[in-house]
Amino acid sequence: MIFLSVDSNLYTLDAYDGDKFVTFSMKELYSLKYGMQLKTGRIRSFASKHTKKGKEIMRKYSHRERNRVLDYVHKFVNNLLEMYPTTLFAVEKLNKQSMFEDASDSLSKKISLTVWRTVHRVSRYKAPLYGSFVKEVNPYLTSKSFPGWVSRKVGRTFRCGRCGFILDRQLNASLNIYLKMCGLPHISDVPRMWVGVTPLKRRRGMSGACPATLVKSKG
Repeated sequence: MIFLSVDSNLYTLDAYDGDKFVTFSMKELYSLKYGMQLKTGRIRSFASKHTKKGKEIMRKYSHRERNRVLDYVHKFVNNLLEMYPTTLFAVEKLNKQSMFEDASDSLSKKISLTVWRTVHRVSRYKAPLYGSFVKEVNPYLTSKSFPGWVSRKVGRTFRCGRCGFILDRQLNASLNIYLKMCGLPHISDVPRMWVGVTPLKRRRGMSGACPATLVKSKG
């Protein structure tokens, strides 16, 4: 069975399948949610002045837009499962509430537009149809660590102070999720296993000779 570890971010799902990195763009879904938020604000303003009619419009609009988002998620998940049949997917066990507590107002608004758990939920019940399975993994320190080392400060790029391994923070998180799913390797195996891993082309992070793969979802 193939393993695919997935790190969920604002605009992408960054994954590692044991051979290469794959990134799935979620910008279209994010834009859909952002547009819904703007329209909802205008409808609420109308509803405050036209109570009965406004509530009815709000109810119909909310129902229609929720269906649009769910339809997009279903199509995305179908594409993902068709690309990776008979696969064990490892996804982060996310807690949005805890994210809000540590985030700025601007970041909190962006997090509120994500639908990570909806993607995970739909994936869980559709995966068996493709001979696949979805497992939740604790995301603690996945973007800030490497076997045998935890970095106190990580910007866009993670750097291991023990072996010098350098990688985009989000891709590093997908690697760590992969390791958690497969079982953490002995520290002496780390340089042999991972130092040659390269990130996506044109992505920030370490440079390398091997090409990586960029896949965008088609909703």
